[in-house]
Amino acid sequence: MEDRADTTTIEEQQVINHRGIAALLAHARQLLKLTEQIKGIVPARLGPHCRVANVRNATLVLQADTPAWASLLRLHGPAILAHLQGNGWPLLTKTKFLIGSPTEEPAPAPRPATLSQNALELLQREAKTCPDAELRAAWARLARHRTSNP
Repeated sequence: MEDRADTTTIEEQQVINHRGIAALLAHARQLLKLTEQIKGIVPARLGPHCRVANVRNATLVLQADTPAWASLLRLHGPAILAHLQGNGWPLLTKTKFLIGSPTEEPAPAPRPATLSQNALELLQREAKTCPDAELRAAWARLARHRTSNP
């Protein structure tokens, strides 16, 4: 991972220092470095689904994409904490776990269901021949909701 500090211009550095965001930038870099360390500790399949969200007081805040990944991450919490305590973070004593992807993009809309030609014909036949009027109307509504051609 490229260190952004090495590529910033003097003008960028002045803006960073002037606006008081140097500490924020340093904290973000620190979180990225911790995330990389943690990805080296956890199983390979878990790495892409977890990140360090924050370090607050003596608490390491870890984030996982889903509840399932968070459960697996929790299992590795003690090993992560022990590793970090032995590698420059001796004051960390607790872990906290959050769930959610870093971008929190909404899930894509589900694809509409499609009916095969056979299913459509069956619904249409039932809509014509069913003795119960309510059920016949329901069959007809289902047949009208076909979303694609065979």
